[in-house]
Amino acid sequence: VLTCPCLQNGDTVLVATGNYIPSYLMEVYVERSKTFYIDKNIVMIGGYSNDFLTRDRDLYPTILNGDIGVSGTNTDNSFHVVFFNSNSASESLLKGFAIRNGYANDSYNSGGGVYYGTLDECIIDSNYASYYGGGTYYTNLSNCILQNNSTDDYGGASYYGVSDNCSYINNSSNYYGGAKYGGTSNYCEFIDNHSNSYGGAVTEGILHHCTLIGNSSYYGGGTYGGDSYHCKYNQNSATYRGGGSYYSDLYNCLFTENSSQYGGGKYGDRAYNCTFVKNNASYSGGGNAYGDNYNCIFW
Repeated sequence: VLTCPCLQNGDTVLVATGNYIPSYLMEVYVERSKTFYIDKNIVMIGGYSNDFLTRDRDLYPTILNGDIGVSGTNTDNSFHVVFFNSNSASESLLKGFAIRNGYANDSYNSGGGVYYGTLDECIIDSNYASYYGGGTYYTNLSNCILQNNSTDDYGGASYYGVSDNCSYINNSSNYYGGAKYGGTSNYCEFIDNHSNSYGGAVTEGILHHCTLIGNSSYYGGGTYGGDSYHCKYNQNSATYRGGGSYYSDLYNCLFTENSSQYGGGKYGDRAYNCTFVKNNASYSGGGNAYGDNYNCIFW
């Protein structure tokens, strides 16, 4: 359907439940370049019954699946499950799909699940990128769940993009941002994400009214760098410094029961009107180690 000449800008495509495999080759003779290629400003909506009389994403899952090779073998999967042309499809929308099993590596090393675009009510699950954004790359997200995605470098689930009311669960990165690197996140939750190095949940991002629970890293169990406004940090941990946060700017945030060797709550951050409760450090700075605090409460 996506390659049909009949499809025009402004069209809406309804998609019935099923497991769909991409077929469009972005590069001739490169099997793994197969993707769902969107080059027009269209709206695609999944989650319909086969007769299209009922829409229920739970009862009628619509899966875009990058497992194009040997079933269960990741390394022969599509580089990108979905690819939006950022020039001709900048106003397109994908809504109500599960997008899984992308494997971005070699010269296609970013955005295993989705490259560019805008998503609503989608589940981004079990995608990988060797460089940027295991799940999504410069993708705007609303009401989405991103889980079990990973990267070797930046942003286990997402690399940049705006995230509104999304859940990031059990994503991982070897270096920066277990769940997300950069971008803005509004009213999102980050749960049980992990980075081996910097920012268990988010690195260098801007967070508004977000909740971070049970994330972990070497530096900055919750966040590393960036700004947080009206956020809640609970039970995050860092192996070394900054159980909740490391060198971020914090405004009206609440830190409870975070832990680290140094700076159980935060390490090196500037905090304004924040509250720190029952944070723990095994060596020094239970609530705070270094950094500046303005009108904050520690107890």
